Amino acid sequence: MDSFSYGFDKKGSSRIGAGFILFCLFVAFMLAAIPLPSWMESWRPCWVALVVFYFVVNYPQKYGVFLSFVTGIFLDVFNGGTLGEQALGLSMIAMVATTYSKRFKIYPRLQQSFFVFLLFLVYVIFLSKIQNFDVSILAGFSPIGEALSSAVLWTWVAFFLDEMTRRFNLR
Repeated sequence: MDSFSYGFDKKGSSRIGAGFILFCLFVAFMLAAIPLPSWMESWRPCWVALVVFYFVVNYPQKYGVFLSFVTGIFLDVFNGGTLGEQALGLSMIAMVATTYSKRFKIYPRLQQSFFVFLLFLVYVIFLSKIQNFDVSILAGFSPIGEALSSAVLWTWVAFFLDEMTRRFNLR
């Protein structure tokens, strides 16, 4: 029975995996573009960073630091910001995720959320410091909202993407 592949070979499944990754990034970009009320803007989750973090942790052979950098360049163009700031931030997230990916997967979801909170807090503070170089680090800015909302959503994003990869047999 092992000699029959039923039309599923490794080359085809890797193309499906790349298509799935691109689709998830497209959805994350669209979620990042949704306008929010001004009172909720400081609680906007880092959607693209969440998806990049998920794929770097779970698929380091398909999605690494270089693709995170390229995604960050696209995010810079998408946001209209300084070219390279998001790329550098997403590369930082990818580097930390690559370093701790095997250890991260064995943690329970609550502990994973705490790790995501700390990592995204550094990411958001890093980006705000690049954007407002001459202002004090927390002047008129609350980075805890973005990091906290991303950490709360991490459990649901990871569960949803795990379920999708299991259902469509993308592993």
